[in-house]
Amino acid sequence: MSKNFDFAMRLAKGSFFDRKKVSDAVDRANDRYLSKAGAFTMTRARQSIKKAPKGRINKAGKRVFRKGSSPTSEPGKPPKSHTGTLKRGIFFGRRAKHSMLVGPIRIGKGVAPRALEKGGASVRTRTIRVHGAKMKVTKPITVRARPFMGPALTQVSAKFPDLWTNSVH
Repeated sequence: MSKNFDFAMRLAKGSFFDRKKVSDAVDRANDRYLSKAGAFTMTRARQSIKKAPKGRINKAGKRVFRKGSSPTSEPGKPPKSHTGTLKRGIFFGRRAKHSMLVGPIRIGKGVAPRALEKGGASVRTRTIRVHGAKMKVTKPITVRARPFMGPALTQVSAKFPDLWTNSVH
């Protein structure tokens, strides 16, 4: 009778799930899901930032652009890239165990990306020549919002439930 009892106990134990194994599988799936969600958001934000036209210098020495072309984006639309720093500087990474952070890295004092996203105060720095010497001149400016991260998240968030479907094995 004891052999039958041992066999029955092993069968009964086998029909229960291993909590640690299930928890580990959910964590792995969550990591994959968050990584894909971060990559989609980063890619969409980068794609939304278009290259600014260079224009040409006319006879009067002023920079002119083609009709309908502008070096800056309209307020409410994603910013245009002049140097590529903002566009190349958007990354994603794990912040804590169950979260993902997506956004631009800090450039200088970090006020420009925030001012572009939400609008607000920033500083424009220009180099000028005074009697042959180069000088940096800073001027406080107010930037009208040109969001790029919020709209990117809104556009790709519809894909998020599909990423999670059937992800735990």
